[in-house]
Amino acid sequence: REDPFDEAKVPAEVVSIYKQAFEVLIADVSNTLVDQTAAIHDVLEMFDAEFTRLKNESGYVEFGDITRELAAAALGDDSQRLAHRLNSGIDHLMLDEFQDTSPLQWQVIEPLAREITDGNDADRSFFCVGDRKQAIYGWRGGVAEILEELEKELSGLDVDDLSESFRSTPEVIQTINTVFGNLERHDNLDQVTDAVAGWPFADHDAHHADRTGYACLKTLPGERGALDDDAKFDEIAEIINRSGDHGVGILVRQNKTVGQIVSQLRQRGVAASQEGGFPLTDSAPVLALLSMMRLADHPADSLAAFHVASSPLGDLLGLDRSSSEIDCTEVSRRLREDLADRGYGAVIGDLARKLAASSDCDERFRLSQIVRLATRFDAQSTLRPAAFDRFVRSEGFGDPSTDRVRVMTIHQAKGLEFDVVILPELTSTLAGRTNTLSVSRRKPTEPPDRILKTANKQLRLVFREDKKINGVYVAEQSRNATETLCVLYVAMTRARYALHMLIPPSNKKEDQLPATTAGLLRATLTDGDEVDAGVVLFEEGDPEWWSRVEQPDEPVAEDITLDITLEPCGGSRRRGRTRRAPSGLEGPSEVDVAAIFEAGSGANMQHGTLVHAWLEHTEWANQVPDDQALEQIAHRNHIHVNDLDVRIANLKANLQQPEIQAMLTEDSYQQQQWLPFNDEVSQEILEGDGPQLEVRCEYPFTINRDGEILNGTIDRLVLLRHGDSVVAADTIDYKTDHVENQDDIDSKVEYYRGQLEAYRNAVARVFGLDDDHIATRLAFVGAGQLATV
Repeated sequence: REDPFDEAKVPAEVVSIYKQAFEVLIADVSNTLVDQTAAIHDVLEMFDAEFTRLKNESGYVEFGDITRELAAAALGDDSQRLAHRLNSGIDHLMLDEFQDTSPLQWQVIEPLAREITDGNDADRSFFCVGDRKQAIYGWRGGVAEILEELEKELSGLDVDDLSESFRSTPEVIQTINTVFGNLERHDNLDQVTDAVAGWPFADHDAHHADRTGYACLKTLPGERGALDDDAKFDEIAEIINRSGDHGVGILVRQNKTVGQIVSQLRQRGVAASQEGGFPLTDSAPVLALLSMMRLADHPADSLAAFHVASSPLGDLLGLDRSSSEIDCTEVSRRLREDLADRGYGAVIGDLARKLAASSDCDERFRLSQIVRLATRFDAQSTLRPAAFDRFVRSEGFGDPSTDRVRVMTIHQAKGLEFDVVILPELTSTLAGRTNTLSVSRRKPTEPPDRILKTANKQLRLVFREDKKINGVYVAEQSRNATETLCVLYVAMTRARYALHMLIPPSNKKEDQLPATTAGLLRATLTDGDEVDAGVVLFEEGDPEWWSRVEQPDEPVAEDITLDITLEPCGGSRRRGRTRRAPSGLEGPSEVDVAAIFEAGSGANMQHGTLVHAWLEHTEWANQVPDDQALEQIAHRNHIHVNDLDVRIANLKANLQQPEIQAMLTEDSYQQQQWLPFNDEVSQEILEGDGPQLEVRCEYPFTINRDGEILNGTIDRLVLLRHGDSVVAADTIDYKTDHVENQDDIDSKVEYYRGQLEAYRNAVARVFGLDDDHIATRLAFVGAGQLATV
């Protein structure tokens, strides 16, 4: 039948009223948007003025400040002035990763580049490398389009495109070509259609055409619209187990996903390392300990008290949900006294050991990390326990290792490569995140010409016909879409042999392809129809590739952070007190230059670092870590030696030598013959039931000595207690020096005397002990000898 409204006509006067109402609506929304943008500008202006004042007062400078000052000074506009300031001219300018350059950085560099390229001097050169497809740092100010502007801005450039991959197999490269060469197949991209269609890509070639590889796109298990997380992690573990002994990189978008994947894989028996910094606050026991600190700081913190009482920590502290305010106040008082008397490392360490009994593997690892932080915090602790809570929340830990499975964000993986890459988090929208402000530029190399408060999706519909306002939002979304494509490209090109892309199945209500990375992969690698769970949608190559590929001759290089020790400044400090390490007090006043450059000293230092790292995890002789744990400790300290098994065997043999074993045995401190004190002090220690022992490995300290700040770390500190009082301390410094006889030992004692005396002074100051109640000993681990200093 006919629709009775088909013939209805809207009167012209009604249309006119609606148009006027719509114009009023647009004006009202526009005014609100302008007011919000102006308010943000005012707040930022006030913040910048105050922040700049505080930085100037404290002498604090950020990297961005240096760039801004250089741009404002325009030194590059006057080459003679710049050469005078640098005491040399610049003849060769080489720029890498140029796609991440910001307009402000280019403002500094452009005059230098222009001077070199405008001249005809054959002895000067400009060399620039960049890849717009890897521009993933737009959130840090990078504008990849500047790379394309170079040909317009600079004259006489020779441009070369590098599209041959020396990393990936033909199967991986073909998959990359299929995806990025057919982006226009996605028909639901709305306002980012042009940005996606214009993404720069030319087909790649695989240099190693004879290599065998594999690439696939598969939907994750579960029902449509309701993923099964357990099944997802089972799928990832199965891919790893089907990859032979090859290295695997699991790359994700979000930091929080990294820890979740590592935890789930470990539960499935798959060893995996967690790259980059991660917070300790993703662990229930750690959060309970932090609530305990807030309760210690403020006994009326009812939320912290409830958290502690509801956790296993409540039983240890004598709190439950029925505890009164008086009970909480008493627990708070005891905690503050205990922290002041014993220190954060000891208190947290005792509680962590008790909590570990009811914790899983990952929670025990987090507990060990918070104990390390607590020991570090002792050197800077205040009278407010809540400061420790803030300290822990501000710290991040990395868990790098040589496990063949590494989990990290895509940004952390840039520059790395893996035999196998698994991408389990491909749901990012192509329009990207919603920023507070949207920005547009006339030219990529220029500052923004418009900045607007970002409107939500519904409000943006109001401005679709307003080219100025809508143009700002379209530009912002286009940049986000471009960066999302770059992130996907970087992730896919990390693979050497195999690439596994895992996406969710279609939503139950799906009526068109989603504008996400998963939707883009479906559009380019499949027919674009709806997809069910647990289905291989696309594959290229042999799934059993690993059985026909040998391990690479050279391992993939790891990005290892080197500890660089700088030469001390000459003369006295201009500000603050002089800082000194106890190790700087060792040795004679005259230096044997030949000894400094002694052949093999680097290897000796590495061995010393290894032994110290192992003994840091050894409180007593019956608690030496097993071989696997010792290997992991070596790897975490970036020590890679071919004879690691031999060194482990040597360590265990050395720890069995009588004097070393006695040093690491609790019973030795109950026998006068083994106590490293004079008879009078030893008898005092052995009174009653004898001493209670507390071991602190790698104990840090900071004291003021004769106007100098003395910082150091004691390898092993054994505190001997009677009740709550420390009555004596045994300070032990591990040495891996080669000694053959007593003369060698006596020589080493004199050499290290200054260092050990500094330790004695620090322990005396911290624990209020007399010098004769503090033993200072050198433990020559390799020789099995102890020497009292």
